[in-house]
Amino acid sequence: MHPQDLNQQQNNINSLVSALAKKGLKYVVISPGSRNAPLLMAFQRHSSIKCFSVIDERSAGFIALGMAKKLQEPVALLCTSGSAVLNYYPAISEAFYMQVPLIAISADRPPELLDRWDGQAIHQFDVFKNHIRGSYNTPENTEAEQCKTFYEMGANAYSNSMNPIAGPTHINVPLREPLYEAAETAFEYPVFELLQSVVPDQISDLPVMDEKFFSDFSKILILNGAANQSQQANQALNKIKKQNKVVVLSDIISNKHSENSFQNWESILLNANDVQKLDLIPDLLITTGKMVLSKSLKSLLKKSEIKLHWHIAENGYCADTFFSLPKVFKLSDFEFFEQFNKHLPESLNNCYSDIWSRYSESQSNESRILDSNDFNEFNLMSKVLKALPRELLNLNISNSMGVRLAAYNLAYFSPNWNVYSNRGVSGIDGCSSTALGIALIDPIQNYFITGDLAFLYDINAFLVNEMPKNLKVVIMNNDGGGIFRNIEGPSKMQESNPFVYTPHQLNAKHLASHYKVRYISAANQEQFDVGLNEFIQCQGICFFEVFSDSKHNTQFFNQYKQIQI
Repeated sequence: MHPQDLNQQQNNINSLVSALAKKGLKYVVISPGSRNAPLLMAFQRHSSIKCFSVIDERSAGFIALGMAKKLQEPVALLCTSGSAVLNYYPAISEAFYMQVPLIAISADRPPELLDRWDGQAIHQFDVFKNHIRGSYNTPENTEAEQCKTFYEMGANAYSNSMNPIAGPTHINVPLREPLYEAAETAFEYPVFELLQSVVPDQISDLPVMDEKFFSDFSKILILNGAANQSQQANQALNKIKKQNKVVVLSDIISNKHSENSFQNWESILLNANDVQKLDLIPDLLITTGKMVLSKSLKSLLKKSEIKLHWHIAENGYCADTFFSLPKVFKLSDFEFFEQFNKHLPESLNNCYSDIWSRYSESQSNESRILDSNDFNEFNLMSKVLKALPRELLNLNISNSMGVRLAAYNLAYFSPNWNVYSNRGVSGIDGCSSTALGIALIDPIQNYFITGDLAFLYDINAFLVNEMPKNLKVVIMNNDGGGIFRNIEGPSKMQESNPFVYTPHQLNAKHLASHYKVRYISAANQEQFDVGLNEFIQCQGICFFEVFSDSKHNTQFFNQYKQIQI
């Protein structure tokens, strides 16, 4: 390639980076490689962008996901060509369903090298096509006028990761060798004027809510799905809850957990019999946020003939989870709660709330029969949550049994906590990386509660140059796949061990030593009490591993499931 073309190749890349920075990009998670050298130089040398180096692309994807979750704005990923980009896919799919803005940038080989048995050359453009908000392939030629094209692509990728529905975008950048000729030149970052897009007004008027409306709908349920923290929305929702005429149920990662009408609602649905569940079906269902964790609630609502389902979503998107044909209103949660509260009539009785109250009290009383000091992961989760500080912090919980156990213990959650979990696809891959990504950019204290398999699956999360000192990790070690012992099906399979339960007899002690992390462990109640206090008090990053017996955990949880209300 002619030297002038080489300089132009770098100038084009600089234009792409310039656009992303101009739109507001602050962080890039870079995995090492050679083909991406022009890109990583451009990002690293830009004064307003901070770069993180993460070896494993799969972990890098989830670290960036955690950052973007916290920021609620795009974070970029950068990798070399070949299989490297495919390792982003788990995080890309999670971001797609969780509506988290990510920008994946992949360096690529020139197109003439595809399918010629050339190293690290695969079909990269549009590789995420089923789980992406936008795919871009930069031009291969190096004429000066291409600078603006690169700039526009960067700007569009950023905008489309945010609007109208947040999610991941992908920029694929074919690059020709040599790749390092511009290494000793001064970099410039051009800025181009872009056409301003016109965004139409998205606010929709709610129907008239008068006395007649509420005479038709007396059993009203507000169900809040996964969402980010909003004090304004929570205050408005609390006004509705205090009237005690509408039942409010909030998912564990709705960040509205403190506004629940009943903190034991997950347990009510677990323990209620079929006749009692019929009493709990609403005639007007109002949902906010995204997905919900509770299998019992989803099963109940899917089988019910709900008269009317409204979904409140500022971006206008709703998945028909309950097959209820929801009517979507393009309003913020706060705007809806404020309007709805104003229209609640004095005449609306609280019979629906009374039903839930009766079952809530019964479930709470009956559950006291169980031994709260028994050494099992259900009780251990309760005690961990009770011990966490009540002030502002980030709490991340891994998938599988961990997030479910936490959901049964909402009473111990503080309204000051920001709660996260990867519930978009609900995989155990990348849970540690996501928690670590949040901790890297948010200086407040971060806690991560995880199971042993989720932790071991993602040990590369800690292959970062900058280990966050504000992250503490609780590892609930039941020796592999304990959640499957709580499901009836696997117990009937002779193949369950080791293909479902996957016992491993491993621990995190040597990994902690490897990563130079403080390690605390407990295998009985006395060790747990001492270790938990030490864990809460410790300064810097720390692992607290708690060992429990999987079969005993299952026995206790089966007792909990059999509570009659």
